[in-house]
Amino acid sequence: MTKKIGAALLAGLMASQVSAYDLIPRSEGWNGFINVGLGAGEVKTNMISSIGGGNVDLSDEKLDSRFDGPESKDVGLPAFAYELSYVFNDSNTQVFLGNLLEDFVRFDTTTRFGIRHNVNKVGIFGLSALSSPTVMGIKVWSDPYAEGVKRKDTDRDTSGARLSWEGVLGSNLELRASAREIEIDNENSGSTLALTPDQLALLNREGDINKFDVRYTFGSKESSAFLVQAAFVEFDLDGEAMAYDGYELSATWLLNMGNGSRLVTNVVYGDFEHDEVNPIYGATDENERLGASVTYFKSGIFGLEKHWTMNATAGFYEDDHDIDFYDSELTIISVGMLRTF
Repeated sequence: MTKKIGAALLAGLMASQVSAYDLIPRSEGWNGFINVGLGAGEVKTNMISSIGGGNVDLSDEKLDSRFDGPESKDVGLPAFAYELSYVFNDSNTQVFLGNLLEDFVRFDTTTRFGIRHNVNKVGIFGLSALSSPTVMGIKVWSDPYAEGVKRKDTDRDTSGARLSWEGVLGSNLELRASAREIEIDNENSGSTLALTPDQLALLNREGDINKFDVRYTFGSKESSAFLVQAAFVEFDLDGEAMAYDGYELSATWLLNMGNGSRLVTNVVYGDFEHDEVNPIYGATDENERLGASVTYFKSGIFGLEKHWTMNATAGFYEDDHDIDFYDSELTIISVGMLRTF
């Protein structure tokens, strides 16, 4: 649940990357993109301490009550994504290093290093290693339930691998599968409470994230396109009260308005159930995820060449839990510049 704030912006910012940058360019040599931006808004979370290596605080050190939902906090958020790639002379194979905008807006600073290969009439296959650099990473509270004291933060890292198959058999279908491991430097959830060792084990946030998603695009980015996505998500965490699984559905409409302008509208919905009764609250948690965003893109703005694209986004995201303490919310407006090369 800590990496899901901002999921409403997923497909909107993803579309800027996809529409501005082909996965395997046809010419040999170096290619890539960089997107730099800034957002401002309100965040609600009790679980995440900060992002950006501790430079952007998302919640307060002191917790009044573990039975209350999170309080609102005004924040300024960076939005940074990049990819550097090299296409070999056969124009069918590409190696790359970078991250995805769709990951970054989930507060997931995972870096990917991998390879893509285009098999004619079959599709583009990709394999990448995933890791989260500490300098840009997420910090969570070591014991998020500690009341009336200054909570201590700790690093949360992920590592794993992602497989993808795009343009399946010449169609607009894309399949993705990923597996990651979550590690928290000092996982002390519930240590300040009067819980037994077995109950404390139920709150452990370390473990594995498994995800499989199917995407299909109707239309073409040259005119307008409609992208639908269905995903199965499993957080197979060591603490069974924190472990959950479920599905997430999203739809994205990309409209090419001409003169270098594009408009992207996205909606997302998810439904998840936890595995076991939470020992603090005496109930099994469930949560629904709902969000929407609108993003506007303009190429060649301020007299810049067409390789520069301005993007502006307004979005809202809510993760509503049966147990109020775990609720999270994000309202944001962001602007950025994307440069392809």
